[in-house]
Amino acid sequence: MVAFSYDTLNFHRTDKELLTIPKSELKLTKISEPSVIFFNENYLMMYYTASDENGKSYIFSAKASIENPLLWTPESHNPIFLPQTAKPDAFDQYSVMSASVLSIQSSNNRTLYRMYYCGSSTETGAYHLGLAGSFDAIKFERYMYNPILHYGRSPSAIVFRGNLLVYYNELPLDESKGISLASTIKLK
Repeated sequence: MVAFSYDTLNFHRTDKELLTIPKSELKLTKISEPSVIFFNENYLMMYYTASDENGKSYIFSAKASIENPLLWTPESHNPIFLPQTAKPDAFDQYSVMSASVLSIQSSNNRTLYRMYYCGSSTETGAYHLGLAGSFDAIKFERYMYNPILHYGRSPSAIVFRGNLLVYYNELPLDESKGISLASTIKLK
């Protein structure tokens, strides 16, 4: 669903369903946690979580033109980011979810995409935050020093005054303790 605002305070909801559960061999039952970025000046990219009946989650993407932000086309019927099932000791071996993607201009004018995401190693395990990078906003590679933060879920990353800020829900073993902030600079 989508809601529009002309003043950023009052929102008008539409009844238009923008995306439905991807048709996949994974037997998915729900989608959630959208995150949208501007992509190549003419498009919007949405990253979202799709889960099966056992709670195993995957990250999918869809694209819309700037001229029609209500018409979304899935990039694929397959996830763009999967759990690391081949690595039984990986923090994100069971599920990946809650993508927050940033586009960053490098010093040589190349666009880099950074995905901050949540991963879990078991169905009932603790959640941790990971980082993955991409040059095309679709094929993401994991950061070799993951997880970047222990006990976290639902990251929301922004660049503010040249510094990275990652807001996240602190969740040790599914007990919410509140919203936390991680930053590239020391904050008072």
